[in-house]
Amino acid sequence: MSLFCPRISLRGLLRSDRTSNLVSSIQEGDNLGQRRNHPGVTFERYADDILVHCKTETEAKNLKTGIGERLGQCNLELHSEKTKIVYCKDDNRRGSYTNEKFDFLGFTFRPRLTKSRWGKFFVNFSPAISNEAAKSIQEAIRNWK
Repeated sequence: MSLFCPRISLRGLLRSDRTSNLVSSIQEGDNLGQRRNHPGVTFERYADDILVHCKTETEAKNLKTGIGERLGQCNLELHSEKTKIVYCKDDNRRGSYTNEKFDFLGFTFRPRLTKSRWGKFFVNFSPAISNEAAKSIQEAIRNWK
């Protein structure tokens, strides 16, 4: 089965502690109203970013629509450029999709060649430091002098 992850960001608010807390309480209170309709779905949240793990593309699209409607009730909307459905490709999920990687909390999640403890190589969907985070760290180190 395929695993699709809609990544949700919000537009319509200035980023600040107060707005992030507002959005967090909306999300945490009822997972944007989606926990009741999709009890088997896992939600990951940090401030105003949400990561939702789905089993099918249809489920991901339905959740994206439902979350958009719930945010609309709070006079918020999904960020159209950042919100996307990502196919988490690995050895067990060999299909293809437009988006096969995403950045979340300074990490890039994408298919990577991984070596097992028995020495065999396989493709795994896993995180590593994002290019933007690495550049930021390099810049900070350069400024130590």
